Amino acid sequence: TVTADELRALTAAATPGPWLTEGKNALAADEQGLAILAAMCPLEADAALIVWLRNHADVLADLIDAASRVYAWCVEKDDGQPWNLIMQMGETLAALDQEAPT
Repeated sequence: TVTADELRALTAAATPGPWLTEGKNALAADEQGLAILAAMCPLEADAALIVWLRNHADVLADLIDAASRVYAWCVEKDDGQPWNLIMQMGETLAALDQEAPT
């Protein structure tokens, strides 16, 4: 299992995004902005999955955090209202529909 903080650390240590696909290849940019091969995949869908996950890793970490807070609230049956947390989860889910951050 990877926690949200571990996912953010992996993202920070990885080749910066956004990445893109070219056929069966996942491409990133080097320090000069030139495309470099990040992964060669057997299927185009594999490359697309890797690129999408890389480009949305920080948003996925935010979603993990938000879902964890909602779960904790439900378990504890706190007197507070979960609506702010649910709204944050909704906003985070909406961010997954956006293009990769630049």
